[in-house]
Amino acid sequence: MKIRFTYKTIKGTARILFSILFVIACFTSYSQNVVINEQGVSTSPGKAVLDLSASNLGFLLPNMTDAKMKAISSPATSLIVFDSTLQCYYIYSGSTWQAMWCFCNAPPTPSPTIAGTFTVCSASSQTYTVSNSGTINATSYTWAVQGTLGTLASGQGTSSITITGITATPGTYTITVKANNSCGASSITTQNITVGGTAAGAAPTNSGPVCTGASVTLSANPTGTAPFTYSWTGPGGATFSSTTAQNPTVNPVVAGVYSVVVTNACGNSGTKTTTVSTVASPGTPTASATGNPYCVGSTITLSALPNGATTYSWTGPNGFTSSSQNPNIAGSVIADAGTYSVVVTNASGCSSPAGVVTVTVNPVPATPSGIGTNYADPCGGTKVAVGQVITYTITTAPVGVTYTWTTTGGTVTAPGTGSSTQNITWTSAGTQTITVTASYTTGCTSSATYTQVVLATATCTYNTCGHASSYTVPTGITTVTLTVSGAEGGEAWWEGHIPVAQTSPNTYGATTTCNYTTVGGTVLNVYVGCVGNNGSGSAGGAGGVGGNSDESGGAGAFPPSNSYAGVSAALNQTAAGGGGGASDIRVGGTALANRIVVGGGGGGDFWAWSECCSSCGGGVVSTFADDYFPTLTIGGTGCGGNSTGANGGYNYCSGLANEYGHGGTTAAAGAGAPASGINIASNGSCPNASSGTCPGSAASAGSSGNGGNGGYQGAYLAYYGVCEYSAGSGGGGGYFGGGGGAGGGGGGGASYAGAGTSSVTYTQCSNSGNGSVTITW
Repeated sequence: MKIRFTYKTIKGTARILFSILFVIACFTSYSQNVVINEQGVSTSPGKAVLDLSASNLGFLLPNMTDAKMKAISSPATSLIVFDSTLQCYYIYSGSTWQAMWCFCNAPPTPSPTIAGTFTVCSASSQTYTVSNSGTINATSYTWAVQGTLGTLASGQGTSSITITGITATPGTYTITVKANNSCGASSITTQNITVGGTAAGAAPTNSGPVCTGASVTLSANPTGTAPFTYSWTGPGGATFSSTTAQNPTVNPVVAGVYSVVVTNACGNSGTKTTTVSTVASPGTPTASATGNPYCVGSTITLSALPNGATTYSWTGPNGFTSSSQNPNIAGSVIADAGTYSVVVTNASGCSSPAGVVTVTVNPVPATPSGIGTNYADPCGGTKVAVGQVITYTITTAPVGVTYTWTTTGGTVTAPGTGSSTQNITWTSAGTQTITVTASYTTGCTSSATYTQVVLATATCTYNTCGHASSYTVPTGITTVTLTVSGAEGGEAWWEGHIPVAQTSPNTYGATTTCNYTTVGGTVLNVYVGCVGNNGSGSAGGAGGVGGNSDESGGAGAFPPSNSYAGVSAALNQTAAGGGGGASDIRVGGTALANRIVVGGGGGGDFWAWSECCSSCGGGVVSTFADDYFPTLTIGGTGCGGNSTGANGGYNYCSGLANEYGHGGTTAAAGAGAPASGINIASNGSCPNASSGTCPGSAASAGSSGNGGNGGYQGAYLAYYGVCEYSAGSGGGGGYFGGGGGAGGGGGGGASYAGAGTSSVTYTQCSNSGNGSVTITW
């Protein structure tokens, strides 16, 4: 029984039968005229190579997936396979698998996608294919070409066509394609095809004329179909930003002819040219900064040459701009340092290259602060005198800063320029100034001033008695003037009071004045003597303290009371004053041997016999008479003396002159008065005797620097028939102390000026009250 096909499958079956021939060919080596039927009965196939006969059986071709089909190596032309993936019968055309017939449920989908070159040149041939033919279940393709584009030379019905004779008219044209199968057709895909001509266009242009040194831009102006390529050439020395760009730049410009060839896929434009011309530019200006480098706060002065440019344009750090030829920047800061540029233009509007100058702005050191001195003068003040060397310092002295010191009225001595500490020797009196300038190595400075009052001379005065002080010679001083005054002796007492205070200088201390050669730093120990104490109703006056308690005055005497009938003892009592203490200055120690200047103390005041006169021991010489003393002389100074202290005052009666103490000298202490007792006749005569009815008491001699204590004299007054006593005063302290008086005044202490002194003057009886020391430098 032969196989029959319906009308719908005739075309597909025919194709299948063709492929059977291949199978038959495989059997030719074994048999010819093969008959295959379902009964297994051999029948004559006639002229048929293969006779297939069946009533309920079919013919089954190879069945495989799409991947396996395409994996067949070197398939034979006309090989037929059923693709189970796409449900199509495929036959191999010798180069590709083509669908013969497909099972379908719907028309092909998605729409075909056209692949090929879509921008083409005229007169060319182009091939276009369906790139997704393997996925859209199509058995054929219908192509259409816009009539003027070209001729569809081959491939209609297949997935690939060739168009020849592409039109010479540039423009945009279309081709279309749709996919077909037994169920229908896909939607139509349209593809634009652009036909281009050979590259051409207008001549290139340039941005000139331009200023020499500037850049010029060249421009190609092609027509035709892109993409284009460019090839530029120009005069010798021209440097292009790119020779293949459409619009390259040449920097710096070179005048001359520039050429370009524009090429596209269809050909080139040929050589096109443009001519570049130039205008002269100004030369590079000279930029400068007068005074560079600068210090913070100074004015930066910029300048540009040549003169006469149309414009000047400056730029610089810290946002600086200026159109001035020679601009200034006042009050410069660190941020102003850097490079400044100036560009000039000429009347043609051409700009020069930039002229540059680098400006340096250096910091300024901090203003010197805390300029001053810790100096205190020898007496605790701040007096400064000519000749002194004072050390001044800066409290804040940063590292890396050098200081320069200058002054009016003085000289800078040590340690020298650069230090934050400096010694200044003052040479002129007045209100002087010190200027301190702080400097960096860059030369940047700041300064401050300090005012110093300089005296022609300065003085320290010491007048607290019994108190040890010290004076240190200021640095730079080589001579000081010393004025040393001893203390006054104390007053006598009689009948319950001090009759009359001694106002004459006869008990005053002495004053020694001299210059002393020394050096700064020498310590002078200063001692001030105290005034001798006054006598009282209970005791003679104690001597005034002097020196280092080793130049004190001697004590005044306190004799027995006078024996007047009917008069109380208290009213008849006499008491002498103590000697004044010496004042002195000692160097190198505090012992007596260290004394260089002494002002001797005065002897104390003594009291003569009753009804005599005002306190007169050491008083001026005076002569008077009373009812029982026809003539009586009382005199002698008893004050602190020169190198020899003055002898004490005395009662002079008929030549009696051994009642007083002797003044001290620079070699020995003064002798004290001896004891004496005298009998005075009714006529008032005064025999000179050392003993009598009413004996006295001897005074003591001075002891080294201390004055001697006073004694007393006894006198029997025949006129009254009673004893009367006269108290002697203490000697004054001194280099050597004065002796005490007995019935007379104590001797004054010796003054002294020793080694290192010059221009010495002694003034006897010159100081009342406590002693004093004055040092002038």
